[in-house]
Amino acid sequence: MQSSLLQYFTKKPKHLFLTDAVGALVTALTWLVWKLLFAEQFKFHSDVFSGLIFYAIALFCASMQFYLFAKKDFRRCINFLIFGNTGFVIVLLLLLYFFWSEINVFPKIYMLLEILIVTSIVFLETKVKNRLMEKSLDRVN
Repeated sequence: MQSSLLQYFTKKPKHLFLTDAVGALVTALTWLVWKLLFAEQFKFHSDVFSGLIFYAIALFCASMQFYLFAKKDFRRCINFLIFGNTGFVIVLLLLLYFFWSEINVFPKIYMLLEILIVTSIVFLETKVKNRLMEKSLDRVN
């Protein structure tokens, strides 16, 4: 499965940006639902929810810009997404670390799943970037 995804996104790197944008939008909407309906299960201040939503929206905007406007050198765009997604994982890990004893089980499960999914995306983006680099080196040689 990973190999076929890797081949697909290596052939069509712009689709990686669209996939990342959809994921970021889903994440932003999910955090908004948590904030509006289930905030008491988290012990976060409202600003923490807002920050997570803003972060996901910023990643969505960046991914969409790359999808719509990137023409070449996709590796730079992918590097930006790797950096942004890794930052999001770090923020979630820190929140889990500091609030572990205060958070109910469902938010813990959601945050752990979010960490796993985004980490998988980061690994995929890294592999696609490396494949693109190999392809560009093959063209030079």
